Amino acid sequence: MLLKELSPTLPIVHVTSIRKGERNTVGMYACPVYFVTQRGQGINNIPNFVTFFDIACESEDTDTKYWILSGVALFFAPEQPL
Repeated sequence: MLLKELSPTLPIVHVTSIRKGERNTVGMYACPVYFVTQRGQGINNIPNFVTFFDIACESEDTDTKYWILSGVALFFAPEQPL
């Protein structure tokens, strides 16, 4: 059995902006973005949450609750050893 990688590196992402009224939310997962892997309050009680990125799902029929319950998130920095 081959285990899945829990923290794969995200490839380069090209970000574009659109007007809020033109935003398509069907088949999109609002993925939370954090500075480091520790969620909630970060290091020295500095807030860790940055924003949400809309990420397209494989199909428009995909239920985004699956990704929410799986705890999928993006992080700016990799896990740091203590």
